[in-house]
Amino acid sequence: MPKKLDWNIAHKSLLAALLAIAGALAPWSSASAHTYKFRTLYSFCAEANCADGEYPRAGLLMDPTGNLYGTATYYGASGQSQAGTVFELLPNGKRWKHKTLYSFCAQANCADGDYPTANLIVDTSGNLYGTAQLGGPYDNDAGVVFELLRKDRNWKYKQLYAFCGPNYPQCQDGRELDSGLTYAGAASGQPYDGVSPLFGTADRGGANTRGVAFKIEPQNRRWKETVLFSFCSLPNCADGDDPSAAPVIDSAGRLFGTTADGGKGGGVVYSITGMNESVTYSFCPVSGCADGEEPSAPVLLDNEGHIFGATNRGGAQDRGVLFVIVGSDEQVLHSFCSRVNCADGANPQAGVIEDGAGHLFGTTLFGGNGDNGVVYEFSGGTERVLYTFCSQANCTDGDEPLGGLIVDAAGNLYGTTEYGGANGGGTVFELEY
Repeated sequence: MPKKLDWNIAHKSLLAALLAIAGALAPWSSASAHTYKFRTLYSFCAEANCADGEYPRAGLLMDPTGNLYGTATYYGASGQSQAGTVFELLPNGKRWKHKTLYSFCAQANCADGDYPTANLIVDTSGNLYGTAQLGGPYDNDAGVVFELLRKDRNWKYKQLYAFCGPNYPQCQDGRELDSGLTYAGAASGQPYDGVSPLFGTADRGGANTRGVAFKIEPQNRRWKETVLFSFCSLPNCADGDDPSAAPVIDSAGRLFGTTADGGKGGGVVYSITGMNESVTYSFCPVSGCADGEEPSAPVLLDNEGHIFGATNRGGAQDRGVLFVIVGSDEQVLHSFCSRVNCADGANPQAGVIEDGAGHLFGTTLFGGNGDNGVVYEFSGGTERVLYTFCSQANCTDGDEPLGGLIVDAAGNLYGTTEYGGANGGGTVFELEY
């Protein structure tokens, strides 16, 4: 069984800071009682034939000026059902203006990419980078890494790398990019410098066909891809299988991520140094997977090196857990579906974020009063629901928040729902602090 750890130990530096500020000898303060105000910022499929996109599966990016960017998985100007868009939302008083920056499948046979399911990143010049899970110029339909270059009010598409090209007939470079990209400094909120290596994962492909961790970097005006590690290199995939989440990079340059399968049967948290992978924790070491199962989201690293995350399944009710790993020891902070009718949420597909006060926030795909998902907060050892989706008639407020959250300097939370909204095509929402 996972070793029992103390939440205060897991956040000892923040606890000490809070005690110093408060001048008290109390433990970590209880969960905030602050009430958030919910707003739908945009409902997709507002344009004919869903030219503005449909079903956003990823979370959002906020640039330094407060503009929001994201991807919608389906439709767009091409009119093809599985194409997708990159979009921008500009604040305009109490309203937000939507603009489609790029519609995929603009090239024959979706050579430019197809089905974008991941978050974007931004560089110091305001250019955007991302991945499309499928498409590309080769017959393998294996996915691409792309850049959108900002040209005043216009955007120019550039393909940086296409997977499974002629040099990789067995897709040893990877295929199917569910996850987005990361870079050194991303965890601290720094924008990408535009020239350093970018890192990511592919679900499938690699030497063992079970996924890879890779980097791409510019060389002689082109971008070169290097496979850092091919998963399932050990018997029974003890090193992990299906890396469907983007890794994060710590201050020492190590990559940390998750695989949804492999390990002891329930997936792993791994680290990669150079081209060497090690398993930090294997889920489901005992019957019932009380420690969690199927971590398919990015992890969060705090300043002490503790690893926070969520699993889609496992836990006391087999509806997922919120966890922390300290060293090689794991503690379940919360088992979802612990309340009647899963009012606390169920099956978190996204990871967690942390605000300046050390509170954790995340989403669950299901659960809540109508089993349509929730936004939750965890602090002081307590989980509380900030919002339950489908609280409005016909789910005009959104349904099934698959992607993660972001938080701005004022404490406002932003995210997406895959379904629901005024047109049934998903939403962008805000929880105003």
